[in-house]
Amino acid sequence: DSDGRFRRWNESLLNVTGYSAAEVAGTHGAEFFPEEHQDLVGAAIEAVFEGDTTRVEVPFITKSGDQIPHEFTATRVEDPDGNPMLAGIGRDITERKAREQELTRTKELLDQAQRIASVGGWEIDVTTEPPEMTVTEEFYRIHGLTPDDELDVESIVDLYHPEDRETVMTEFQRAIATADGYDMEVRIGDDDEYRWVRALCEPVAESGDVVKLRGSVQDITDRKLRERELEETRERMELALETTGTVVWDRDFESGDLSYYPCAETLYGTDIGTLEEFLQLVHPEDQSEVAARIESSFESGTYEAEFRVVRDGEVRWVEAKGRVEDDGDGTPARAIGIDRDITERKRREQ
Repeated sequence: DSDGRFRRWNESLLNVTGYSAAEVAGTHGAEFFPEEHQDLVGAAIEAVFEGDTTRVEVPFITKSGDQIPHEFTATRVEDPDGNPMLAGIGRDITERKAREQELTRTKELLDQAQRIASVGGWEIDVTTEPPEMTVTEEFYRIHGLTPDDELDVESIVDLYHPEDRETVMTEFQRAIATADGYDMEVRIGDDDEYRWVRALCEPVAESGDVVKLRGSVQDITDRKLRERELEETRERMELALETTGTVVWDRDFESGDLSYYPCAETLYGTDIGTLEEFLQLVHPEDQSEVAARIESSFESGTYEAEFRVVRDGEVRWVEAKGRVEDDGDGTPARAIGIDRDITERKRREQ
């Protein structure tokens, strides 16, 4: 009634709440809700009597003290005597709330994972004009944007490095035309400051036509910097090896493979793939001594030798040093070391 007290109800109310009809009769509606929600319920009841239809979602307290999430919808009616009354229905939304909580939790985990991995997701509906974009928070961060910024394909492409913009737009248009995705590494920014990202796209087609593009962008700047540092280190090492006539070798005992870096040809004039091929290049008078030193390295753990090789009809001296590594159980697994041309030193000694 206009005082907010129950006058009529169905059997379901008693079954759900556990109250008896006598306990419900004349009780104010707000009393069935937690104290922190009673003002909201009271205001909703007043709004109904002022002529509004209202809907609220609040927990309903059972007689046992349980709080069950409910959605209540109410409207104003009149009884046979013309008195204003509130008529309403309540619906248990426990399962829906559980799904919403799970979705919220999943989104929070996804957002956290995206922040940790620096991966932003996006979707573009290409059936609208202009195409409608939906992106994640990490997408904004990677591109230096905020959720308040307006998004469209052209403005996003303009954020990329001038040398990469044509590639980005071409791949985007090709994905729409052919339904083929892409996977590319491009830069965001300009020559003064830029970040590398890996951009992936998977088109979504219906009846043969692309309707959406979905993808991700991952900040790979740190990886690119490490790759650059490794490349510079490799170049410096190759220069050092080249200027000193040195090669690095690695022999796997299980497979018998023998590999050289940069390559065996730089020192020996030919490729070498096994120990037997190496020994064939050693001067005949030094072969037995070199083979014996290699054999003894299994026990000593180290290998050193100076020997001659014949390359292009010329006898040259080589110094070899290496060590044996085990598999963790004490069994020799591989040997690594260097071979260095010491011909000039030997000539000076003579």
